[in-house]
Amino acid sequence: MNSSQKTGEYLDNLFSQGFLPLITKPTRVTSHSATLIDHIYTNRKDIHAISDIVTTDISEHFAIFSLIEYPKNVNIPKLETKLSRSFSQSNINTFNTLLNHIDYTPVLESNCVNTVYDKFMEHIRHFH
Repeated sequence: MNSSQKTGEYLDNLFSQGFLPLITKPTRVTSHSATLIDHIYTNRKDIHAISDIVTTDISEHFAIFSLIEYPKNVNIPKLETKLSRSFSQSNINTFNTLLNHIDYTPVLESNCVNTVYDKFMEHIRHFH
């Protein structure tokens, strides 16, 4: 079975279960191809969803998001999320050293928000 047949079978299975895509445009674009590699599907017909693609060069593909508004009468269980970080003295020292070696002068010298953003992102990309 070739790639195209596998893709068709995948989509047929989703559609047969009532799932529809919320992202329908390519999320990875190169000079020679455009492919939809990031997916959000739903089979809920009682929701209002706004989905979109965030074009950025931080990754090899674009970010996607979906804002979902459920009907007021739907009880959605709250999921408990626990996050933790190690604030060891060693990690704090490493973080401070990295921050101290960044030259923010190019970022602070411009009044154009787009230029400032681009320069800031250059710094972030080279941060680690």
